[in-house]
Amino acid sequence: MRRTRFQQGSLTTRKRKGKKYWLAQWREEGGHRTKELGLCTRVSSHAAKTMLQDILKPINARAERKEIRTATFEQFAENVYIPVFEGGRWKDSTADTEIPQIRYHLVRAFGDQMMRSITDEGLQAFLQETAKSCGQSVLNHLRFRLRSIFKLAEARGIV
Repeated sequence: MRRTRFQQGSLTTRKRKGKKYWLAQWREEGGHRTKELGLCTRVSSHAAKTMLQDILKPINARAERKEIRTATFEQFAENVYIPVFEGGRWKDSTADTEIPQIRYHLVRAFGDQMMRSITDEGLQAFLQETAKSCGQSVLNHLRFRLRSIFKLAEARGIV
């Protein structure tokens, strides 16, 4: 489901049976919504804008409220990241190499840490320590994978 965003909606006029009406338009629950607000001769543009904002208040209130979720690195990797990528983005051969590498290097290093508490400095220290025992290609791959994990975590509201 798409993220709910703050919206202003739009206000236009519509002609029906020779008379002009104010037409409010906005998005809600993944679809377009419209509502006639009244005749242009009876409702001023300022009143129509106020009516539209009253309609959008509860929708925008839901958009502003963000759920704060918490997870350890291991919980996020095992329950969110791996299933998302394994379930259609990765070929079987990719999954066969990626999952053990994630578990061996990344979950082992950051497993018990909360996702929100992992800092750039901590990630950099991990990469520098890993560089002592692994080759450049493994290091580049781990950096890419960490970036991918944290992008997904950001999209899900974890970090």
